[in-house]
Amino acid sequence: MNPSLQALLPQRGLSALVGWLGRCERPRFLVRFFLRWFAGKYGVNLGEAARSLEDYRSFTDFFTRRLRPGARPLPGDPKAIASPADGAVAASGIVEKGRAIQAKGIDYSVASFLGDAALADLYEGGAYRTIYLSPKDYHRVHAPCGGTLVRRIHRGGRLFSVSTATVEAIPVFAENERVTLQFDDPVAGRWAIVFVGALIVGGIETVWEGTVNPLPRKLPRDRQFQGKIRVERGDEIGLFRAGSTVVCFWEKGCAELDPFGENGPVRMGEGIGKLTDK
Repeated sequence: MNPSLQALLPQRGLSALVGWLGRCERPRFLVRFFLRWFAGKYGVNLGEAARSLEDYRSFTDFFTRRLRPGARPLPGDPKAIASPADGAVAASGIVEKGRAIQAKGIDYSVASFLGDAALADLYEGGAYRTIYLSPKDYHRVHAPCGGTLVRRIHRGGRLFSVSTATVEAIPVFAENERVTLQFDDPVAGRWAIVFVGALIVGGIETVWEGTVNPLPRKLPRDRQFQGKIRVERGDEIGLFRAGSTVVCFWEKGCAELDPFGENGPVRMGEGIGKLTDK
């Protein structure tokens, strides 16, 4: 859909409606019919799901499905960086002059995207990678490397689609609602992962706070965690209740990412690079 038309839509209301429909569990026969249709149309790999298709109560229940144990083994090398999500690699590179690439011909301010100029300075000259999650993908997000949670930032905004046509036309990442998680680690250095909201995305959750987008009234937009939460590579950290995008940033000199093919597929847990000695 043309970005100009998207701007005219009641983006938040439409996303809320789709979220509500996704949680509906009745009529049961219609839910099952839709799930079978969706899985067939998008080629969902049901063999790696933890439950059979008939066991899911709603579309959201199915969309946020877990994987069966052992479906995604991590790399044997402890310094290997694991992909945080299923999807396609939409962009990858080095942050230069405070900017990163969104798509061909479109870049964005990392400071605006992360919601903090000082935080963005940490990643100047460091590697980043963007992964787009399509409807068929597994939609839980995992830690690409170890780290202690330092901070969570919520940035309000619009809810444009993250389709190829849209991200090649406008700087969606700096426009859309998003949630940044900042981590620190003696080996991996300082790194961050950003969950980007989008049109009809029913919500974003983290393991520790539950729903963080739309941001509940009880939660602050910027929260410090005082080093109380530790994750290891491969640990689940959050999920999307519909498809969107994640972007990872690493401090300069801490990560060396493997080359990628344009829109090349990647699976959660797959090695995408290595941590380097700082």
